[in-house]
Amino acid sequence: MSIKYLGEHFDLHTGGVDNIFPHHEDEIAQSEGFSGQQFVNYWIHAQHLLADGQKMAKSTGNAYTCAEIEARGFDPMALRYFYTTALYRSRLNFTFRALQAAQTSLDRLRALAYRLVTESDNE
Repeated sequence: MSIKYLGEHFDLHTGGVDNIFPHHEDEIAQSEGFSGQQFVNYWIHAQHLLADGQKMAKSTGNAYTCAEIEARGFDPMALRYFYTTALYRSRLNFTFRALQAAQTSLDRLRALAYRLVTESDNE
């Protein structure tokens, strides 16, 4: 599928750390065997998102949709902000307490941006 949409060679391929072996190694062998050239320049493998200390997954019932997050009164941008608080190679532990902290930080950031814009408009 990747060759169909991206060509026989592309720069960046991403996935979870659990896909390194055997999935991505098999993908390299199959693609390079087919094309005869290097498949991907750079691989980025991210850690799993945790929920209350356990791997988040629908099968364990600890995954949340954006609609569920919003129904609890959180701004979806707070969730995006929360995701940016960890490096992609480190595990991020989702809790509603951590999401509330992200919401508070985002609100402060927005207030600062508003003050900067309105004060610069007054000068």
